[in-house]
Amino acid sequence: MAQILKLSLPRSLTVALNRKPSLSPDTPLPDLSPVTSLLAHLTPQPGLEECWKTLKEAKANVLVITNGAKKTTQGYIDQAGFGELVDDVRSCDEVGYAKPFAQVYTKAHEACEQVDSDKAERWFVAAHLWDLAAARKAG
Repeated sequence: MAQILKLSLPRSLTVALNRKPSLSPDTPLPDLSPVTSLLAHLTPQPGLEECWKTLKEAKANVLVITNGAKKTTQGYIDQAGFGELVDDVRSCDEVGYAKPFAQVYTKAHEACEQVDSDKAERWFVAAHLWDLAAARKAG
């Protein structure tokens, strides 16, 4: 997934920012490393720790489903000090599809079953409306 992003994001941003309908193969693409290098230094949204602690106190299981690499995402969680609050991290790399494909959400359901098959109620929380809509459509 990271390789796809590395190749597609500069192209997409160049098109969007230049408002050109398409790019020729020889169009120079921007170096996004000054931006992407900052991702590892982002801090969690205020309230996330309290939210996850409340869920853990209620005996809920917290699974993170990411389009990113599992190791990278787990690193972000650990760096924030939330390792003990997250039960598992699943990457779309394990599925072979990225969100918003339905296969990802099917695998998320299966991951929930593996963690605790007795709990019938599941919540899906996302930062993006497209992710929520796709999860709802997938059931």
